[in-house]
Parts: sequence; C-alpha cells; structure tokens
Amino acid sequence: MSEGVYFKPTGPIGDTDTDALPVKEIGPAVGYDTGCLGFTTVSNDEATARLRRDGVEIGLAVNGQAPEQASCFDGKPCRVFSAEEPFGVCSCSTRPLAQEA
Repeated sequence: MSEGVYFKPTGPIGDTDTDALPVKEIGPAVGYDTGCLGFTTVSNDEATARLRRDGVEIGLAVNGQAPEQASCFDGKPCRVFSAEEPFGVCSCSTRPLAQEA
C-alpha cells in the first residue's frame, strides 16, 4: 500500500448497494480486498462480509446479483484508482484533485 493514500466514504453508481456489493464467493473476495486493497474485516459469515479501510466501510454479499454490474465511487473531482478483482467486483478509490491556481 502506498503511504499517504486514504480511502474516504464511498457512494453507489446507479442502483448499487454499497452495503451488499455482489460477489460469487465471500472467502476469495474478502481475501482480495484485505490482501490487495488494504481493507480489514469487520465481520463475515458464509454469505456476507463487512470491510473497512480508513473512512470507507463496504458490505459484500453472495446475493445472486451480477458482480460485474456493481460499482461504487466518490463523485467529487478527483484522481481515480480502480481495480476489478478476479471475483467480479470493480471498486474505485479516489483522491481529491488540487484546485488549479
């Protein structure tokens, strides 16, 4: 993880429920989000998980929805880092752009 990168609250794109982002399997999805994106596990069971990093808390769920159709983002002008995990969820993290002089 890069020093100085701070995740801020997230919002949905479209009808995405950021408390139940669809995944095909909980275990591998949690492993990716914690191992690669720096989230920590707040809670999890066989079908759901809550993850936290900095100011962001998201939920994952095996809920029959298509992971490829779920997206979340912070809508202010910013630099964007996006990652599509091998298990289908695409997440975007942002950093506000400095105001131009």
